Amino acid sequence: MNNPVRLIDPNGKDWVMNNDTKKYEWQDNVTTKGNTPKGYTYVGHENNDILKSLGVKSSYSGGQNRKSISLGGDKADPAPVNSRAGAVASTLLPAAEGLTKGEKAQATILISPLVSQGKATDNNKSGFTFDGVGITGILTQPISNLTATGGGLEVTNGGKEYTRGPLMPANVNNNISQDGYITTSVSGRLSADKLFPGSLQSANISAGTTDNGTLYIAPVSISFDLQDDK
Repeated sequence: MNNPVRLIDPNGKDWVMNNDTKKYEWQDNVTTKGNTPKGYTYVGHENNDILKSLGVKSSYSGGQNRKSISLGGDKADPAPVNSRAGAVASTLLPAAEGLTKGEKAQATILISPLVSQGKATDNNKSGFTFDGVGITGILTQPISNLTATGGGLEVTNGGKEYTRGPLMPANVNNNISQDGYITTSVSGRLSADKLFPGSLQSANISAGTTDNGTLYIAPVSISFDLQDDK
């Protein structure tokens, strides 16, 4: 119990961050915060410790109730109003004969560190390099006239917006979706040179829908504050 060696990584080889460049480096001679070289900040031994340093988690989840208003079940003529034209739709709502109805769409954001093994150095004999992060947006929803299609993933990093789409049918983690539900996803990556603590700010999964029997269908738009540690 009093042996201090038990509390120290005996192999060293931990991640640190260069305070000037904000870049992450793997150094074989670093074992704890206490022996981190001057000019660096200790990050940790695990690759996911880089995510903690960036201020983000590996996963986020949230949902949105879907709603639509139909013309009593009859097909609309002429073509339906674009689901994003909220101002026009609100004008038409008093004339709608159908009822507002809702279903639940569930979204998940997955973030993972991307680490490769390349050229070795004296202080990084394994050649580990932090290449960036992979980000996947997943949308699961019931199959119905409210099923949203298209859309994509939008990530705000360092004040800039990065988009990836469209959402495509996916067999996420080799799991089959529950009967009556469809899962779509899209993945992208942000390179290490674009990342620094606090840079990953928000993410949004969105999708729209068109149904000839529906006057107005609210689009899916589920947002996440990536720096929210709650």
